[in-house]
Amino acid sequence: MHPRHRLDLRPADVGHGLLAVLTARGRRRRERELLALVDAADDGFAALSVRAAWELLLAACAWPPGSEVVLSAITHPGMAALVGEAGLVAVPVEVDLDTLLPDVAALEAVVTDRTRAVLVAQLFGGRADLSVVAALCRRRGLLLVEDAAQAWTGPETLRSAADVTLVSFGLLKTATAAGGALVRVADPALLLRLRRLHRAWPVQSRLDHAARLLRALALLLLGEPGAYGAFLLLCRVLGASPGAVLERATRTPAPGPGRSARLRPSSALLVTMARRLSAEDGSPARVRSRTAAGERLRAVLPDTLRQPGARVSRTHWLFPVRSADPEALVARLRAAGVDASAATSNLVALLPDGPGSDLMRHVVYVPAYPELPPDVRTAVRRVLAEQ
Repeated sequence: MHPRHRLDLRPADVGHGLLAVLTARGRRRRERELLALVDAADDGFAALSVRAAWELLLAACAWPPGSEVVLSAITHPGMAALVGEAGLVAVPVEVDLDTLLPDVAALEAVVTDRTRAVLVAQLFGGRADLSVVAALCRRRGLLLVEDAAQAWTGPETLRSAADVTLVSFGLLKTATAAGGALVRVADPALLLRLRRLHRAWPVQSRLDHAARLLRALALLLLGEPGAYGAFLLLCRVLGASPGAVLERATRTPAPGPGRSARLRPSSALLVTMARRLSAEDGSPARVRSRTAAGERLRAVLPDTLRQPGARVSRTHWLFPVRSADPEALVARLRAAGVDASAATSNLVALLPDGPGSDLMRHVVYVPAYPELPPDVRTAVRRVLAEQ
């Protein structure tokens, strides 16, 4: 059985990261080197995660309690939760299924005198043009924040019409470093406030990064078809849900007693990120290969399976399709040898009705990564063509 997602990681990357846990020093120098590598020395910084960066931004902006932040109606639930924890009001706005961005008319309708910012989520690893949304935000005096957590294709990912761009290198992301994020900020004054506030946060422990790397290695080994099949069999014997087990294994641990999410990345994590984002790393080639594999599969989709994001620049980090019967499609794909999945907790619809919630009720994530053998890709195409 081939897994639903394949980590963009090699055992050598884990080994390099573990060596950095033991040897990396000079945290400020490591961050400068990383930012220079991605051409963000003058307008960026590194964070532990996108959610940590978002929490930092909300604290630095210090908007009055009750101020409103507009969010894409399909987003990561943690981003919406942080708005409420900051004493602000999260206002979801419906998305256009062709762009996966907030519908501009709906966005204009929800903006009030209390609105301070718009957080746009770029979904499924794709990237849509923000210029229309950015023009509206400039006209209304709103901060535009782009959550491009899943969209990394290279340093150009940090450049957009947004005021702030967030990109993740967490466990399941492209060029994963088992953690870490990059933040690009257009306004020098805001960047200075963010950097000053960030410096007051404690640094992630080396052991925390080591634990993340070891978890990544375990999941990498589990991604082999034989090991993954054995995992599914064990789950059946124990009466456990494979999806639930995998979600727990890939989710960033929540803060608890004695633990805080307000941490800066360690020097070891910064070194790991620099390796993954270097010109010598193989991730750009894999992105191209993954994009090509996804486009070949997309070309044979029947009209009954609509893929959201017709006007999005796709890299097929995920390959979502809308199915009238998600459970039946998942079952047929598993019979063909790939562990497809329906909607997960990593993305949720914030509005109970409308196109976004309808998509999330009917979405199926189809394995389409380039490492699938030709015969399996053929079987996947056959299943999809029969829908």
